[in-house]
Amino acid sequence: MKNLIVTGVLGAVICFLFAAAPATVAAQTAADQVKDRESLKAFVLDTKRYIEGLRDYNDVAALRDTLRQKPRWASGDIYLLFLMLDGSISLHGGDRSFQGRDILDLRDDRGVAVAREMMKVGEAGGGFVGYVDGAPKTAYSIRTKTGVGNIEFYLVGGFSKDLTAAPLAKMDIPAPPITAAEVVDKGTLVAFVEAAAAAYRKTYETDKHGGLMALRNTFREKGGPWRSGNVYLWVVGGEGIIIFHGFEPWREGKPMNIDRVDIEGRPFVRQLVMGAISKGRTFVRYHYDDPEVEGDEDTGSPKFGYAVSFNARGSDQKVVVGSGIYLKNQ
Repeated sequence: MKNLIVTGVLGAVICFLFAAAPATVAAQTAADQVKDRESLKAFVLDTKRYIEGLRDYNDVAALRDTLRQKPRWASGDIYLLFLMLDGSISLHGGDRSFQGRDILDLRDDRGVAVAREMMKVGEAGGGFVGYVDGAPKTAYSIRTKTGVGNIEFYLVGGFSKDLTAAPLAKMDIPAPPITAAEVVDKGTLVAFVEAAAAAYRKTYETDKHGGLMALRNTFREKGGPWRSGNVYLWVVGGEGIIIFHGFEPWREGKPMNIDRVDIEGRPFVRQLVMGAISKGRTFVRYHYDDPEVEGDEDTGSPKFGYAVSFNARGSDQKVVVGSGIYLKNQ
């Protein structure tokens, strides 16, 4: 089962939307042009200026995909990462699986806590950080924030250490009154989504995004209170860019297929997202392929979706949070 609708797949997520692709990015120094310390610094600073100049929240959401494009934004071991104020990684331009890792106390081959050093020089106005990962390497770090939403983080280039052993960032948040496993009808779905939206909005607006990756990891945990079977959360921007997807994280930063229709011709994606934006919350009944049902691949099975919206911080653009259930007995 999938609780939101993105290019070819229906799913459920937690963060923003647009039918058009994100704006074309123009950096003066591309990743494949980085040959030494000074070109690495220029690459990071040019990216910083671009990020600070963003005025559309959907372009901010799209950065999770945009900054992986080769060769402008990623080339070999040269790519960017967003190190959040709590030491977790929000964006990793080299390996998406490292996003959500807590590297605050990660040490290099010399035993140096490299992330703490990157945060230190970032606070001081930017600078180089030497580290050893098999061989001596150099990263450049500077603190910045997005032009819309004021998302604060350290922008780092040149840090290419394997982060597989780093733990996932964790956050202790109360379980929702209705957990994902208890979502069985409209009423329980509404309670589940409303609780998720409240938790996401609180973290997003009050924590300067320091705990946002930890919250997303909690939302994504299989068998946890926020994800069970084919019930999970999704977040998109007001113009269709996927911010969070509880089932398929590789979709984050990509645009939804806003014009997708079901077997009855219902534009359920548009109705779900735009309905939540215009009304604050909306219900949509539609048909979609249920992985637990054989033979419905072409027609889909009845499904019910619910989504709510709120304003992105410092912007009049919307964030949409939603989920859905198949209506097997209704």
